[in-house]
Amino acid sequence: MEEPIVCKFVNYRVEGEVAILDWYDSIGIIRMNGFDVKSEEEIPTMINDAGFGAQDILAARLTIFKVYEYGAKAFWKHIELNLKEPDKKIPEKIADMLWEE
Repeated sequence: MEEPIVCKFVNYRVEGEVAILDWYDSIGIIRMNGFDVKSEEEIPTMINDAGFGAQDILAARLTIFKVYEYGAKAFWKHIELNLKEPDKKIPEKIADMLWEE
């Protein structure tokens, strides 16, 4: 019987979309630049507007992958974050925009 292959966890890979407030006070959805973090606690600090220059980032819909040595990447979970009021759900209007395809 073959021995199982065990790969060491390296980091999390985070990708997704953000709801932004532009300089005309309109809300829009853009894809953020993906990033790597060592812990989940770092995720809110790394959310970005891909250099768009938005007035504010309101919320995010993220897909998180676990990355292992040798380049293996496995889906872990989806999360939504309300960046303005972290203890509350994303407002319905913004949530609907984030989930439109």
